[in-house]
Amino acid sequence: MKPTFLLGHTLELLTLWNDHYRNHPDPDVSTLSRAQEERLRRVTLRADEQQEMYRSIINTCFEVDIHWSLWHGSSETFWLKMQTYFPGQFSDQSDDPDALAAEVERLSQMHTYNYDLSEEERHDTRGTGLRCAKFAYDAAKYMEDPAAYCAQVGVPCILP
Repeated sequence: MKPTFLLGHTLELLTLWNDHYRNHPDPDVSTLSRAQEERLRRVTLRADEQQEMYRSIINTCFEVDIHWSLWHGSSETFWLKMQTYFPGQFSDQSDDPDALAAEVERLSQMHTYNYDLSEEERHDTRGTGLRCAKFAYDAAKYMEDPAAYCAQVGVPCILP
């Protein structure tokens, strides 16, 4: 059996380690200063907030890149990015759950922005994927028939 612990206990374990070696000095072990300990506590307290901000930035970058690739890249590039950023959500293997799970795992291991996400983070990323898919769908409808699309969504159509 291997010992495991939650990432949330890192500060607690480090503090125990630090206190132990501060009270029982060992010439081969360094300890944190009080100022370093306090900085670590502050960083740890803000970790959830920083993770949420990071995920928001990542999802916004996904959307910007998808929009750009739709207008300036090839359809192959667009589709590859959709599959890379949103593994399993738009997969050709969606009929085979085992193949889909293997593909999602493979892509998540290759691209750390999809690795070890919480259920809430996965939900947010799926929402971003759906917005990107809707944008592509709406853009295709507009390109087919701008006047019909504008009438459908109820906006004036201004053609060049």
